[in-house]
Amino acid sequence: TAAAFPGVARSFGYGVASSTNCSNSKAYLGFGASASGVRLADWWEFDMSSLAWRQLADFPGPGRRHPAMNWVEGPVNEIHVGLGDGVGG
Repeated sequence: TAAAFPGVARSFGYGVASSTNCSNSKAYLGFGASASGVRLADWWEFDMSSLAWRQLADFPGPGRRHPAMNWVEGPVNEIHVGLGDGVGG
């Protein structure tokens, strides 16, 4: 379909979307592991209005599976990421 995810197929990736701002039509997805086990650090934005994906800058540092992620809404409007497991722990 036109809205199919264009990135590397993955398991253990995570995503977040705003839960308080209904006018924000964007969701974000990243991390996880590829079929060959490579830990991913890519980051994607999905616009739910246009059904379009856009690749954003990769996160610094090693890729991760099972990261903890939350969207700090309000005036901060940031996505915080941490934990998970990278290659070697």
